[in-house]
Amino acid sequence: MVNPQYIEYLNTFGADIDLSPQPLKPAEPPKQLDTTQLKAHIAKGLPPISTARIDDLPFKIKIDESEWQKVEGVGKFPKNYKPDALDFD
Repeated sequence: MVNPQYIEYLNTFGADIDLSPQPLKPAEPPKQLDTTQLKAHIAKGLPPISTARIDDLPFKIKIDESEWQKVEGVGKFPKNYKPDALDFD
């Protein structure tokens, strides 16, 4: 809990913080994909959205000793795809 005197102090500098507690809004349930959209997504060869991991991406990036990035296409993904330079620093 924040000290009301501290809030009043901040308000003297123009913070405009309301001291009265605000009621919490109920959380909205997460949006679900329509089953037809999900089936079309899977039919394209893509992993189900709820279980997608970084390993499920439609391409793989390999970095050789000279740090050049090589992208190998998988499936319908374009083989000449060149990602923007990724900065791992």
